[in-house]
Amino acid sequence: MAAEIVEQFSEKHENEGYFDALLETVNEDGRHEHVTSVFEQRRQWKEARANGDEDHPILKAAGDNNEYIDAFLDLIWDWNHIINVRLHKATKTSRLIPTTGMSDMMLMHDQCDKCWSMHGAKWAPDAHLAKKHGGEGAPMVKKYIEYFYMMKLRDVEVEGFYYIVDACLRAKTEACAQDLVVFAIMTAKPWFHTLGEGYFGLAPGRGYENNQESSLLYQIYNQGMISSKVFGVHTHMFNSTEDPSQIRFGGFNKDLFMEGHDMLHVETRAKSSWEIKFNSAGFYTEEVWKGWHALIDPGYPFIALPKQAFEMFKNDLKKAYPDAPVTCSDDEWCYFVSKCSKIIDGMPDLQFTFPTTTGESATYRVPAASFLFDDRDTRTKLDTCHLGVVRQRFSDLDHFVLGSSFMENFYVVFDGKDTNVNRIGLSANPATVSSETKAPSANPEDPSSRGASGSAASLVVGIIATVVFAVFIAAVTTCICIRKRKQDKLQKAKTYFDSLKTEEEGEQIESEASRTDDNPNHFLKSTSETANEKLVGDLL
Repeated sequence: MAAEIVEQFSEKHENEGYFDALLETVNEDGRHEHVTSVFEQRRQWKEARANGDEDHPILKAAGDNNEYIDAFLDLIWDWNHIINVRLHKATKTSRLIPTTGMSDMMLMHDQCDKCWSMHGAKWAPDAHLAKKHGGEGAPMVKKYIEYFYMMKLRDVEVEGFYYIVDACLRAKTEACAQDLVVFAIMTAKPWFHTLGEGYFGLAPGRGYENNQESSLLYQIYNQGMISSKVFGVHTHMFNSTEDPSQIRFGGFNKDLFMEGHDMLHVETRAKSSWEIKFNSAGFYTEEVWKGWHALIDPGYPFIALPKQAFEMFKNDLKKAYPDAPVTCSDDEWCYFVSKCSKIIDGMPDLQFTFPTTTGESATYRVPAASFLFDDRDTRTKLDTCHLGVVRQRFSDLDHFVLGSSFMENFYVVFDGKDTNVNRIGLSANPATVSSETKAPSANPEDPSSRGASGSAASLVVGIIATVVFAVFIAAVTTCICIRKRKQDKLQKAKTYFDSLKTEEEGEQIESEASRTDDNPNHFLKSTSETANEKLVGDLL
């Protein structure tokens, strides 16, 4: 039965050293051609137990592949991609957000009253299966972590225990490991809230023994789940059954490169990090930022900027659209009071220039389609277009975070197999990312570049000037009327968005006594029991 269940996902990769993980949308009831619903899993489990099989069928071995794994990933609530991980004989998977900003598998213990997930799921360790690392008398471990919750990077102090567990990734081929060490949060200050049920840390940092060898990435390598400390990500900000998003652990899938693309590599800042330097980055102005660093992270949907860098972006945006109804709120991002379709054609690309290992620079462009997001308020019928470039105000972030909005344009490889340095591989057409060559100007010595008749040219210029002046007068009159209407509309939008301001910033500092609800999502008018996709839609 296990072989049949795994077979439905895709072909097996026999002894090739990697596994693939697909990313897809979670439907309301979990039914999808690539998703086995909870109801179907329970039916299979009951059938297996009726036949005397005590093991859950999803956890049973399903092949000899120990080289790579292509694992399934789901896109939940249009925000985060997740990996489905099943611990021991659980009847449901834990939906963990893969992130390059953490080194541990991070779970929420069922006794954590300051922890919350969109699905209301927490992890209850099985006393017979999950053992505390360091023994039953092991003291709680205190950690200071940064993690993305929706649009914002949060700082939180947590305490909890490391547990030794058996775990399986839901993948094209079965990928299981014994004695993985994971961290379960017991307490959090001020709180630990996530759209998934935890995080699948892929950073090459310090793990449970405060060294790199005990990080989760090194654990799945040392356990033999993969043959190389490499993973490649192919992702979208939308669902596609024809071209699903996926992570390949243990290698990368060149079949998913765009036609004509090859891999260019950038060295990371340190062996313990996936951060890379970019020489410059621009938008309307060719070089808005110089000499910053960036973390490419599949666990974040947008592009996150430190406060100073966001101010630079905001100023450049207003240079590009001095008369447009664009507002950059104190909250987090900028928006236009119009549909994205009306501005997308003239919107500049975001561009990042990286120093490659060949000694040359490569410029990667992110088109507007990847960072513009439509929103329509169902109550006011107001259309807005948000830019997915988000200011971080709850953390002293000192680098950019390039999430799925960036990654969907390039296959990204995280290569940690070298003992001295890590590398990020970005697929691209070498001809399009190299320095652009300007078109040659006309040669003043070439007679063909001169006008044939000076007098004829003067006559044409005079006629054109007269026509242009007449059009200009008419255009100015029209623009004054249009601008007046846009200003009225913008004022209406500002008034409306000001009325929607939440107490989000206050949640970071308000006292427990002043809170009426431990759920910081009270602005969704939801609780952990009633949160649903409609309410998340209200937030957006």
